[in-house]
Amino acid sequence: MTTTPRASTTIGPVALRRTAAGVSLWGPVVALLVAATSLRASLPDRIASHWPATGRPDGFSGTWSFFAVTMAITAALAVIGTIVLVRSRDGRQARALATVIASTAAVIGAAWIVSASVTVQAGSAEDAVLGWGLAVVIASLLWGGVPWLLLPFELAPVPDADRVVPVQTRPGERLAWTGRTGSLLFEWVGALLFLAGVVMLLTTVFGSAGIPVVAMVAMLVSAVAVIVIGRVRLTVDQRGVRLVTAMFGIPLMRIPLDAMESVDVDVIEPMAWGGWGWRTSPGRRAYVSRRGPGIVVTNVSGGLSAITTRDADEAAAVAAALLVRHRAAH
Repeated sequence: MTTTPRASTTIGPVALRRTAAGVSLWGPVVALLVAATSLRASLPDRIASHWPATGRPDGFSGTWSFFAVTMAITAALAVIGTIVLVRSRDGRQARALATVIASTAAVIGAAWIVSASVTVQAGSAEDAVLGWGLAVVIASLLWGGVPWLLLPFELAPVPDADRVVPVQTRPGERLAWTGRTGSLLFEWVGALLFLAGVVMLLTTVFGSAGIPVVAMVAMLVSAVAVIVIGRVRLTVDQRGVRLVTAMFGIPLMRIPLDAMESVDVDVIEPMAWGGWGWRTSPGRRAYVSRRGPGIVVTNVSGGLSAITTRDADEAAAVAAALLVRHRAAH
């Protein structure tokens, strides 16, 4: 007999807060549309887009090409954030990522709105003075506080078909274990990468060179990757040992029972496995979130796979039992 817990979906205030947080991610998109509509009649063909320390602009961009790039980036961030809130089963991860996405989108949107506003105010792109605009762009970072305050620390649980409660089994009964592991540090490193991209944007304010924009996008992609691997789900069942990201379910490791020689528990030393995070080298691979207990699988080929988890004893015991049962059946 298999016991599969079915978590009840939380509705009411929590659901409303989650919905409001999702709506807030589209705030910068709405702000851009409102600003573009209200300023459209007064905007010239080009606007100031970069100011040196002297205060006079030295960089200019096509008004609507600048707008199109800005709108595309902010809309893409809003879509990513919405998908995160819909798909994520980890409240801490969703909260951190939504906060960073909102701040980043707000700064990018504010860059165009300020550039357009000061250009209209001055009457020409050449005479535009940044002045108060810089404070507005910096202050727009605070928009990230909206989803941070709205989202609960733990989101409403979502039923998971793979999640089972470990039970005492008899022959023929299903045996499985699942748990989550990760590190809040990974998520904050990802957040810092996001902020680094924002600083890069503020420094260049979409200058004439295309490299800063490319670098910012690369920074954004790197940040998302780090945040995504910050929380993972480890499953041990008749299919073997599997490790996927808690967000989006991206597979990181899969070890079928046929490929397993033995399962042990050990204290995982990060430096012995090449550091923290997702590590791979010839004959060795590991997910290391901290120094501490972890499950270590020895493959029939001699390779080693390690995953840190506080419940390593339980995971390893289930894996060992499944391995014994598999060998007896074959």
